Amino acid sequence: ERPEVLLKEIKETGAKQVIQRLWGKPAWNNLTAKISSGENAWIDVAIALQTDSDAGSGSELHDALFAALSNNSAYVLRMLEIEENQSTRSYLISNMCGGRSDPSSTYQEAITEFITVRKSIENVQEKDLQLKRKLCLEKLQEGEKHLKNFFGITD
Repeated sequence: ERPEVLLKEIKETGAKQVIQRLWGKPAWNNLTAKISSGENAWIDVAIALQTDSDAGSGSELHDALFAALSNNSAYVLRMLEIEENQSTRSYLISNMCGGRSDPSSTYQEAITEFITVRKSIENVQEKDLQLKRKLCLEKLQEGEKHLKNFFGITD
């Protein structure tokens, strides 16, 4: 499916119906892989689906967007909120930049992803994104420490 078709369907029938239609099928895995690619239109789909996601789908959308940070960090940062907006369910920098909901299976895989995301965020030059960049880098640093604890790594 194309992102513009999904966005139209979300607008017409709601995110919940779209998630129910795709969830647990190869189409869902395909969707999260496309979101991970970081292409703007797929990021827009993830943001639109977030409004009605449950714990399982929300967690997988989160992880796909975290992966997208390494491929299109400026656009993903632009879509993240600094603080909770009560009128919408939005992705917060504090959550997104802390890492995946479910870390990779090995410390090496997980830390490599963090390093890749951090390098990508460090390269964000847009003036209007500098505060989000700074906040994200701080959360990534905390996330890296959390990973060490999670995997029992000591320096």
